[in-house]
Amino acid sequence: MSCNRILVFALAALLILPVPAGAQEIESGRDPWALARRLLGYDAEFAIPLPTPLYDPGATTDFWVSKANAEAPVQISATLAGRTRNIYLWVEDGLSINLDTVQAFTVQVDQFLTTLRLRSIYGDPSVIPELGEVTDPTSLLTLPDIDRDPHLFIVYAADLGNNLYTVNTNDQLPQAIAPGGYSNQHETIFVNTSALPNTPLDSPAYLTVLSSAMYQLLAHEHVPGQDQWLKEASGDLLARLLEAPEVYPSSASTFMQQPNISLISPSSSASTLGVRGGQQIFLSYLLQRFGFPLLQQTFLQPGTGLEPLTAGLAAADLTDPVSGHTFTGDQLFAEFIAANVASYLVSQPFGDGRYVHLVAEMPPNIPPSGYVMDGRLDAAYADVDVSQYGTRYFYIANSQPASFNLTFNGQPVTHRLSMPADASPDNQFYWSGRLENQAATLTRTLDLSAVDAATLTFDVWYDLPQARSYGYVEVSTDDGATWTILESDQSSTDNRFGLAYGPGYTGVSSLDDPRPFPIIGVLLEEDGLTIREITPGGPASSSDLQAEDIIVGYDGHVWEGPPDVIGLVGRYEVGDTLELYVQRGNQRMSVPVVLGEHPSRFKLPDSVWLGQQVDLSDYAGQEILLRFEYISAPQGGGTGFAVDNIAVSEIDFTDDAEEETDWTLNGWQQVDNQVEQNFLVQYITSGTEATPPRVRQLISPASDVVDGEWRFDLLPEEIVVFTISGLNADTVLPAHFDIQFERAD
Repeated sequence: MSCNRILVFALAALLILPVPAGAQEIESGRDPWALARRLLGYDAEFAIPLPTPLYDPGATTDFWVSKANAEAPVQISATLAGRTRNIYLWVEDGLSINLDTVQAFTVQVDQFLTTLRLRSIYGDPSVIPELGEVTDPTSLLTLPDIDRDPHLFIVYAADLGNNLYTVNTNDQLPQAIAPGGYSNQHETIFVNTSALPNTPLDSPAYLTVLSSAMYQLLAHEHVPGQDQWLKEASGDLLARLLEAPEVYPSSASTFMQQPNISLISPSSSASTLGVRGGQQIFLSYLLQRFGFPLLQQTFLQPGTGLEPLTAGLAAADLTDPVSGHTFTGDQLFAEFIAANVASYLVSQPFGDGRYVHLVAEMPPNIPPSGYVMDGRLDAAYADVDVSQYGTRYFYIANSQPASFNLTFNGQPVTHRLSMPADASPDNQFYWSGRLENQAATLTRTLDLSAVDAATLTFDVWYDLPQARSYGYVEVSTDDGATWTILESDQSSTDNRFGLAYGPGYTGVSSLDDPRPFPIIGVLLEEDGLTIREITPGGPASSSDLQAEDIIVGYDGHVWEGPPDVIGLVGRYEVGDTLELYVQRGNQRMSVPVVLGEHPSRFKLPDSVWLGQQVDLSDYAGQEILLRFEYISAPQGGGTGFAVDNIAVSEIDFTDDAEEETDWTLNGWQQVDNQVEQNFLVQYITSGTEATPPRVRQLISPASDVVDGEWRFDLLPEEIVVFTISGLNADTVLPAHFDIQFERAD
């Protein structure tokens, strides 16, 4: 049975069966009203937007939008093309939509929205005296309601960057308290028509885009503390539940080609296909194992990494019948990783059926990419990187019976942040953390009463989503009631989304500019290696590459590790010559390609520590409060804002973050750049006609062991696979390990 049909049956069951209790909600750390009072000087008791008029199709109005490459929001004019009880669908002037079909499409969007708002989907039943818990199809999750109008505004606009859609929380604020006044004062979703070129605006593909966007809007309203990866994955799954068409039809194949992609990171323009493909396979696996009630318990759970899944498992009281222990998110991740490869090794489910995919539509004949040792039992791989909740696969087979030893040595610590190689990992600094939707502050008193001038110096490091999250330097002279944002050497005025409260740090801390991402100029088949088409006018069109060529390596050699064409290209620059090694029929040959420039993707420079100066002379002769503040967007991304070596020489003040501090830390931490690392190491065998397939955890998710030695026997008909995964939600940087295979006979 297909995943879509199972999901539809699950939804139907929700409408007739009692459902478990809902997830708890958490408070957001980012309070727009408090920010407006202390950073914008807003002092009124309340702000009420003007009532929204009732719009008829054909009406026009203006919207603030975030255009690509603009330094601040710009206004566009849009025309109302479709209207229902709950939806206004607008189209930017200059775009075309079929007026004969747009109303029917708007009705479909309305139906999707109503379904997504059903409390029963999220395990939140109504309680009626004497009847207990029942499902009420009229009980709906609330939308944000800034304008006291039931309509959700959907605006189709062009040139909005790389994202399929944008939900800007400024639009849910009165203009009086929105930074810069950039608010449309309506619950608004902007759909980026440039991301789906040549797609009619009433195409079913946009139903998928809008389903994900509407879920994001609901999740931010009801569980602002949820990780962005789970918001994205849940929105995509619910779109599939509603049988919306696939926007990324090859995403599962991409994930199997790149299994080292982290499942708990938000998708980016570079990893959208692989991340979203892996997340949908994972959620389908959870659906297969435990049915829709577990997903109900997980959809609106707060927390980072797999914490929401662990909380959902605990709420559902799900116990492993083999171990007798309550399931955890990490344990299910381990079994998911084993199922990814066992589904290809073994033709029939084995054991209790947990190591197979029955719901996810897995790509045929594409097992997880990995290191292949066929007839080679002596091999060593040093300093291999593995993503957190990503996986490296090692395949071993031999034509004769053999025994071999495996030695694994994982590095016990991983860097917290991507700091320069010459930065000491045990050097302490102040760090904002990387949570979404926060206003974290680091505050202390400075006595400048005895000086006529003063200069604040400090080192800063940051990795923030450009123009979405900001770090600020602030001063208060009224005991913290209001704050003035100070300009520093690297503070930016980039305010594309209108979220900045003043000049601040955003993007990455580097003096270098982003560089265009290189491209070959080909379209690949689902295996990620076979050229389906040479892009006309692209770099490959002037090379000797041909359709149906298979990229088997580079620089005259076959792939030494897992094949990864995109990763290979990313190591080069535009204008470099890449020597691709291709298979054409029965021949192998090297074909040079001069790499071209991607039209919209860029390679960001690495973040480094930058020395900063801020003039405090305007505040000389008084006592002030000094603050570093990190205000993060709900959409997440980035790893935070850090400061070190803070000094005001005129008053002999220095702080290198190594000693006990006089700062008041609200959301900030005094840390070094090391976090303890856990690993998951598993052994999977296909078995033979005489021996059964099996899975064994050599290092389990609950273990803090990072190394080990084991001996294994190998039969001629057997394929053995070892999987290595990093398990740490406190960093987005990869773990590293050494692994050695040595013949024992």
